[in-house]
Amino acid sequence: MSTTYHAVHWNRQKRIYDGVILALALSALATFSALTVVLYPEATVETLIMRGTAFLALFLIQIVLCIGPLARLSPRFLPLLYNRRHLGVTIFLVASVHAAIAIIQHHVLGDTFPLISVFTSYAADIQKVFTDFSGIRNIPFEPFGALALVILYLMAVTSHDFWLRLLGASTWKLLHMLVYVAYGALLVHVSLGFLQSELSIVYPLFIYTGFFLVVILHLLASFRGRRDDASPAKPQPEDGFLDACAIDSVREGWGTAVRLGKRKVALYRSEGRIFALSGVCRHQGGPIGEGRLLDGCVTCPWHGWQYKPETGDSPPPFNEHIPTYPVELRAGRVFVNPVANPRGTVAEGVSVADTSASLEHGGTPREEFYIGYLKSAPPGIQVALNATGLFLLMACPLLMALAAAAQSGFDYGRFEFGSHYALEGVFYEAPVPALYIAPKSIEKGVPGQNILLCSPGKFGIPESWAKIDGQRVQIAGSLVYRDEIVMLEVADTAIPEVLSAPNAHERRPKTIELGPVNLVGELVDTKCFLGVMRPATGKVHRACAIRCLSGGIPPSILVKSGDHDTAILLTGPAGEALQYDVVLAGLQVRVAGTLYRENGFDYIRVESLHNYADEPRQVD
Repeated sequence: MSTTYHAVHWNRQKRIYDGVILALALSALATFSALTVVLYPEATVETLIMRGTAFLALFLIQIVLCIGPLARLSPRFLPLLYNRRHLGVTIFLVASVHAAIAIIQHHVLGDTFPLISVFTSYAADIQKVFTDFSGIRNIPFEPFGALALVILYLMAVTSHDFWLRLLGASTWKLLHMLVYVAYGALLVHVSLGFLQSELSIVYPLFIYTGFFLVVILHLLASFRGRRDDASPAKPQPEDGFLDACAIDSVREGWGTAVRLGKRKVALYRSEGRIFALSGVCRHQGGPIGEGRLLDGCVTCPWHGWQYKPETGDSPPPFNEHIPTYPVELRAGRVFVNPVANPRGTVAEGVSVADTSASLEHGGTPREEFYIGYLKSAPPGIQVALNATGLFLLMACPLLMALAAAAQSGFDYGRFEFGSHYALEGVFYEAPVPALYIAPKSIEKGVPGQNILLCSPGKFGIPESWAKIDGQRVQIAGSLVYRDEIVMLEVADTAIPEVLSAPNAHERRPKTIELGPVNLVGELVDTKCFLGVMRPATGKVHRACAIRCLSGGIPPSILVKSGDHDTAILLTGPAGEALQYDVVLAGLQVRVAGTLYRENGFDYIRVESLHNYADEPRQVD
């Protein structure tokens, strides 16, 4: 408790708590990154950060959700509750890094504002779900992640007690119960996204085992709470007093929780007198009856808020208050009137002749009680805390290592970001923008090569470049390549200066027609598939592909044959730019048309293109 508000007022215990959280996060991310780099050296830094922070945030939120029921099941986990909000803020920070990198990679530098792109890229998929239940797997996963992040943000910024006082305990508690909504949204986010691209059984086991652990712990805590709250119906005496418990159940210095109808009441024995107070703390609704007396004050076991047993008021200079109730002793039992005393009443309690009640009742040790602001924890609790911290510091990196090892192989394309080359050749607008570089030696029959062209970010070559179609120019940029296909991301989108008209041997050879084709494959944007993004296919990349294709990046159909992937560019029926629905990006499509070959790439003059999932299926 504090009379003034501080941004964060660290004491020794908070520093230890935060130190463990920091060590946990750094060791987990370091383990995941190091093992991924060793096993998959082609992985990009962006993918390392996105995946590492995603796994860590999911692991941490499961820890947070386990602390509550564990503390209800065993008092030795109660100290973990004291600074649990620090862990919640950490989850938000980790999730924010994941979200920021994902938005930068998939939605920035396109033709739509990034935050709008997050929610609109798959609008057609959402509409389709209402008419075709089989399309549920195509429901966009990004909005669920955004919902979870917003909730985590609200919880992080309102975690200080200033907001608790401003909003009131009920509203504040309700707001922070949204952590369960955030967790559910994260599970949907992962299930509709990552789990559809990564097929290892490790990931669903990792994610859903944690989910079932959270559920089981909450059920066990609920059953215990129902058992503790259960009490036989008591006849209503004429004077209003209700039988609460036996005198021996109330031990000197410790609280005893009882339920009188729907009312939770805490009984305390202090210096040979028994007092009755509300069993609900004004701070966060903590169980007052499970606390103890410290410095003559009833102390809540959750966060250490204190109240005088005679008045229910917090000690000066605080002004919190919980109700007190009249108490009587009858035939060795404690009776309580559930009608609260008026505030300001100094309750005398009821005197108990035998003040030597043991602090250990029924063989259960009760001397161990610890609140985070105390200088040191009792030995038993300290051992439990040390064991818990050590377990987490070992388990989290091990789970992150398992997650890293289970990843499928990354694509092998390459993007020489930051390295610029100046290339001279003939610019051709069709069938796709490309720079044809003629062979240096005609006599040896060495073929020239077409270098595909694109602009920085998620854009194709500007239409204004049509003015230099068929002219010899010099273009500078960074290379992107995979197998035999090469692309140049131009450094400047201004129309290049024409060097000269091409000589005869510098002109592109005649296109070779290979014949009609009818193929099924994934619709991808050529730039990312070649190496700008790895992995560059699948649902997790769909939003990026949609933005790239809508910005003019040439589309391709990715056809898989065994372990080999072949990307074939797509054009219109006459070799012009293809007109199609970019929302098909990342989906299986059927393409029919005529296949052609240029030096450096193949392309299809498309006569029909549609979603493969829309084709009727034969029923055997």
